[in-house]
Order: sequence, then C-alpha cells, then structure tokens
Amino acid sequence: MGEYIRSFLEMVDNVSDKIRDLRDPIYLVSSDDGDGLASAYLFSIILDELGKEYQIMIVDKVYPEFIDGIYNNCSSSIFLDLGGPFYKFMNEDLLPNTVIIDHHREAASIPSGLTYLNPLKLGFNEDSTPSTSVISYFIMKKIVDKHYRYAWAGLLGSGEVPREPSELAWRVLVEGIKTGVIRKKGKSYRGVVQGYEREFRSLYKDITLVSTMGYFNDFGLEILGWMRFGGMDELRRYVDKFKEERRNLFEKMFSLFESGEMVFEKNSIQWYEDVNKIFFNVSPRVFDAFSSTISMYGRFFNPRKYILGVENRNPYIPGYGDLEGEWLNISIRVTRKIEFRIGLGISQPVYALAEAAAFAVGGLGYGYKNLGSAVVPASRKDSFLNLFDELASGR
Repeated sequence: MGEYIRSFLEMVDNVSDKIRDLRDPIYLVSSDDGDGLASAYLFSIILDELGKEYQIMIVDKVYPEFIDGIYNNCSSSIFLDLGGPFYKFMNEDLLPNTVIIDHHREAASIPSGLTYLNPLKLGFNEDSTPSTSVISYFIMKKIVDKHYRYAWAGLLGSGEVPREPSELAWRVLVEGIKTGVIRKKGKSYRGVVQGYEREFRSLYKDITLVSTMGYFNDFGLEILGWMRFGGMDELRRYVDKFKEERRNLFEKMFSLFESGEMVFEKNSIQWYEDVNKIFFNVSPRVFDAFSSTISMYGRFFNPRKYILGVENRNPYIPGYGDLEGEWLNISIRVTRKIEFRIGLGISQPVYALAEAAAFAVGGLGYGYKNLGSAVVPASRKDSFLNLFDELASGR
C-alpha cells in the first residue's frame, strides 16, 4: 500500500471520529454537480445513522458572506466538494465545528483546528485524486454497517473526468459490482439505483444537467430525494428539456462571439462578459461549462493568454435567501499553448492565480492546474483582472 493511501485511510479515521463528535444542528453544504450531490446523499445517510439533526443546502460555490449567514443557524457544518480557501473567512472559534472534504487544488495552508480532508494535501496528484463522493464513501464505511449498498453513489463523482477511475475509486467499484449496485456491461460500468440503471458517467452528466439548469427551482434537493426515497427515473423527464434549454443559452452567447468583438485583452489575459445576463437564471456552473466549450474555438482567442469569462451572479441562493453583495462568477480556462507552458513550469497554474487574485479583492478562487473559478465582489472586477494579469505576467 502506497504511503499516500495509508495517510488517506488514517485521515478518514480521524474525520469519521470528528463527525461523530459534531454538535447538531449541522449544516450539510454541497456543490450542485453530480459529485457534490452524491456526497450529500451519502452524508445524509451517515448523519441519520448517527442520529444527528441536520439541514442540507446545495450551492454553486461558497461566497464569503455566506459563511456568516449559515453559522447563525447551526452549531456545526460539513462542506462537500466546494473549492476555495473559504475557511480564511471563518472566525477561529468556528474552525473546530467545521469539516471540509474536497478534491480541488489550494495553495493556502490549512489552519489548525480545522478538520480538512483533501487527498491533494496528502501526496496524491490530480490523476490519482479520488472524487469527493469516493472520499465520502470511505467515511461511510467507518460508520454505516451496510455501506456497500451505496457504492453506486460513491463511484458517481468519478464520472466528472473521462479517465479511468482512481485507485480508491476502483475499490468502490469492486464493492459495488459484488453487491449488484454497479453492473459491468462491456467496457462500461452502470449504476443500479432502485431499479434505475445508467452508465455512471452518463448518470453524472444527467444529474449535473438537471441540478444546474434547475438550480433556482431546488432541483438539487429534488434529486437527493429521488436518490433516497426512489424516483431516479424522474431524471428522464427533465434531461431532454434541459439539454435543449442549455443548448439555446450556449447558442445565444455563441452568436455574440460570431457577430461582434467579445474578447478584451491585457498583457497575459483575455476575457469576455455575459453583459446580457444570458446565464443569470441558471447555476453559474452552466456558464463555466460554456467557458469550457467556447475556449476550444481558437479563432476567438489569443493562444498565448489565459481565458476568463465574467458573469453577474444571481443574488439568490435557494434555501438561504439573497446575498447582500453583488458577486461575479469568473471562469478561468487556458489555451493548449498555456496548458503546455504550465506543464513545463513556465506559466503559473490556474488555481494559484485564481486563489491569490481573488483573495486579494475579498473573493475566493480555486481549481486545478489548467482550469479554475473565482467569485469576487462586482465592484472589484477591474482590480481582480489587473492583479490576475500581473500575477500571470510574472511582473
């Protein structure tokens, strides 16, 4: 067993003990994609097993002002699959009551007193890092006797990436196949949920689509209900509808690129903005997905510069209320040339730039080497862009 695997399993023990000791009521806060929802589903079962009182909240990202808001209503919190060093905005007395489980890169050091499990801090690289749902499943194994019944959800977050499941995900996969909640068909693996069967990468995409397109109608919580109490086949009712709606959003934004000048440039960055608020009424994750798509159209972008997309975030968070401040969601992507330079260590990785530039203006940034995201106060947009450009330029 590799040393980093051993360190991970030891940390799982520590986190499991911490969760047993958390005072309730607990806020269970997860991201709104398939990995976050699968993790929230697993943790809802864990907390039920422990007899804890909890409330679930599905969010696109963590906003600094959101931290104070939720701690007015709970004693403890568990954050799942939500990147960014948002713990920097917590008072020290909140840290012992907080558990964070994530798999995004962060440059920030972890403060003492905080229970934080991220395999990237334990020696894993991005290719071997398990998803948050895999991590959650390993914690479940320490608390729930018949954990193997939920292996399909443990594997689900691995559908986020096209590569083969990580070493730890393979362990979940084997348990699921033995139990019958994961079925091998040809070269694919299919989750079997209360009679509903779907290839796990496709299931991840379907869940993420329905959750993010229906974000402001609480479809994230709806999906969790289907996972727990039956009705996963309800997804079929919404997938085609939301695919069409998302396609229309993409086409409207794409037409603006085709019809006029959309891209602005500085020394090392280029950016575009959703000035017409085309994506205002869906999860910011949908805008992030558009950024990934449009970044592949080389004719729109300078290959030597980072690509940033900027949108105004709808202030409403379902189940929480309106954010007081006006926030921007900023997606960050790279061209192939920049990706190559990052691999050589010539250019800065996205997560480091996003984190440093956002934190300096009162926001949060996170991601991976070649893509990332940030939320910043709308009033500090120019400051963020200037600082990101300066850091990316190495000046």
